[in-house]
Amino acid sequence: MIPFPRSTSLRYSGIEERMSGLLRIVLTFCFVAIVVCVQAVGGHPSLEIISPSVGTRGEAFTVVAKGASLNNIRSVVFYEPGVRCERVESAQDDQATLRMIADSQCSLGPHAFRLLSDDGFSELRTLTISPFPTVEEEKEAKTQLVDANRTVLGTLESDDVDTYQVRVKAGERISAEA
Repeated sequence: MIPFPRSTSLRYSGIEERMSGLLRIVLTFCFVAIVVCVQAVGGHPSLEIISPSVGTRGEAFTVVAKGASLNNIRSVVFYEPGVRCERVESAQDDQATLRMIADSQCSLGPHAFRLLSDDGFSELRTLTISPFPTVEEEKEAKTQLVDANRTVLGTLESDDVDTYQVRVKAGERISAEA
């Protein structure tokens, strides 16, 4: 009988630790290689911005999506009922026009969605549903007259200042959100 040193298990644990470290390095390299290959081929759609990001409950509206790999969108996936994409009207690699509909019973506020293509899903974005009709911002106007209970679709760029005038009766409240 040959006696084995009691530290045999300790010798093997050092080898296991080195193998474990090597396995981590190999798996990390494989993951990075896969990510780089997918990005080089084009990969999933990338959704950078949507405009406008607001729609009116009970109405159809058009949204322009900008990003990359948007030319083969199959559908728009919403995470709750109430909003749906009726059709993709036009699509190029960097832009797609989406015809959306918000049901009359759709909940108000943000609705999360992603674009789905043959290559996967886009990033999560939100579309806000308002109870009020939308009005486009007038870039040339110094002060824009806006009827009460409207959602203004506009952008603020660098040192841009937008001024609006709303007619209300004495004692009525107004609310504004940015």
